[in-house]
Amino acid sequence: VIQAKRYGSKNRVSISAVQEVYGAKAYYKANQAWVVTNSYFTKQAKELAAACDVTLVDRADLQKFINDVNPVFKAREIFENITPEPRKCPKCGQDLVVRDGNGTRFFGCSSFPSCRHTEKINKEVSKSRPSV
Repeated sequence: VIQAKRYGSKNRVSISAVQEVYGAKAYYKANQAWVVTNSYFTKQAKELAAACDVTLVDRADLQKFINDVNPVFKAREIFENITPEPRKCPKCGQDLVVRDGNGTRFFGCSSFPSCRHTEKINKEVSKSRPSV
């Protein structure tokens, strides 16, 4: 059984993910249990995983795994050659455009210089939920 956790880079996967996948391993009579994340794990999650024979795959492990499976394209090359989803500037409502500066790509407002808003390309966009 595999549980995937897509978290922001500042959020770590906690012990509860290990508990859940360990329970699923027993329930489904699986021979392996993994937790895979694009982030990292807490110390407690690592300790429990070691005690319960749960495999943890963090951000660095995942990048290595992807490169091992597909050695032709490196993560950096893919990131640099994709076209990000269109976004609007939260300050003025104009389109954000991809800009290059100091060797990095970022979004900048198309109405520059009157609006100087910028943001990371890989910034997670929060989805608004309808009110109930």
